[in-house]
Amino acid sequence: MTTIQNVEKVVVGVDGSANSDRALETAAAEARLRGAPLKVVHAYETTRFVVTEPHRDAATLQSAAQEVLDRALAKLSAKEGLDLEGLVIAGEPAQVLIDASDGASLLVVGTRGLGGFTGLLLGSISTKCVHHAHCPVLVAR
Repeated sequence: MTTIQNVEKVVVGVDGSANSDRALETAAAEARLRGAPLKVVHAYETTRFVVTEPHRDAATLQSAAQEVLDRALAKLSAKEGLDLEGLVIAGEPAQVLIDASDGASLLVVGTRGLGGFTGLLLGSISTKCVHHAHCPVLVAR
């Protein structure tokens, strides 16, 4: 008889916004409850800066993205007892998070990020994740 081991993993997307800070705290609490590792992902786009800020090169974008992730992890109120992994990935944020959700037991995102349409109840990235993630999605308000 073959036994299948159910391994929990919680993934959270961060972008430096207050909503993503709340998503990170929520994901950390879920990871603790589940005894699961927490994967913190910051995705950054490179293509939009080609036109708007052509002086920014790939290394500069990578460095700025790493700073966003580092600041988010520094804000995490309690890291003790967490198996924590931070990743910075170049790509369209929704697709990066959808890909990261493959094999996860939970994906946590904020309601809105740094996009310009602050009146929306749910942002485009969180909406895409809810519809296309490979696991359940918790949208933290």
